[in-house]
Amino acid sequence: MDQSREEGLNSLKLSTENKKVQSENDQLKEKLKNYEFDLTEYSVKHENLKKSIEELNNEISSMDGLAKTLGEENSKLQTDRDILIKRAEDAEFLMDEYSIERGQLLETIETMDKLIKNNEKELREEKGKLKN
Repeated sequence: MDQSREEGLNSLKLSTENKKVQSENDQLKEKLKNYEFDLTEYSVKHENLKKSIEELNNEISSMDGLAKTLGEENSKLQTDRDILIKRAEDAEFLMDEYSIERGQLLETIETMDKLIKNNEKELREEKGKLKN
């Protein structure tokens, strides 16, 4: 009878432990489900991030192309600017030359005007002498 009682106690202990293990097992299964759910969420987020990264890379590529185009345009504009500066310098030089030549021409005209007046004066004097 003691043996039967001992077997009953052992059976009760085993049953209690079995329930305890079963409870832990159920908790672990629930945790596993939660982890699987989290993993699914992370997978979706990962895919979304991959798509976002791909879109950003595409935008970066587009911007790189635009930057290259703008760089080329900037280079052309710089060349045009340099040409315009050179032309402006040439025009300024020509204007200076023109001013000098104009000044010389005005001096020449003034000198010729004086010569003409002197010649006219001499002619009048000679006419006056011839009439006398």
